[in-house]
Amino acid sequence: MKKTSILIIIAILLLLLIFVVVNKPVEAPDGNISLKENAPAENTQTESAEKTAQEMRFEELKDAPLTNARREEKLRPEGDEKFKIFDLEVRMDGFSPTPIVVEKGDLIQLNILSGSNTDIESRDLNFYMTLTPETKKVLSFEASKTGAFSYYCRNMCPSEERIFGEIVVVERRG
Repeated sequence: MKKTSILIIIAILLLLLIFVVVNKPVEAPDGNISLKENAPAENTQTESAEKTAQEMRFEELKDAPLTNARREEKLRPEGDEKFKIFDLEVRMDGFSPTPIVVEKGDLIQLNILSGSNTDIESRDLNFYMTLTPETKKVLSFEASKTGAFSYYCRNMCPSEERIFGEIVVVERRG
């Protein structure tokens, strides 16, 4: 009887471990994350309400000026104007800059830096990462779909309140 119970507990723990590994974003040994195409989300009422709010926010910002990317010619592949680098700072009062407005098809590199222990999550972009003071993490992805995509501190916020930021992907303008 005891052996059966122990085997059942081990099997459940293995299944939980497999679930966690399968659902974790790909993280390189240096702690940087590269996003892959998101799996379709389950359609629940909460997500539908969020999408409606997301769509409304996108309508607000779709004509906003593009965010100026940092110019680093040595990092940009020759002639590739779609490659954009942004320095994203986690501050007590929020993320800076936000929103980041880019065009569909842009290759985005976010250099994320925090002055305190914090974490960042985005269900829209399918990533989660933790940050320690003065440690830079890099998040790279292709802006393959238009819309407003939010990110926020999940558990370890730099202030008492949760902070939010967003990336807005608009159709190519020229």
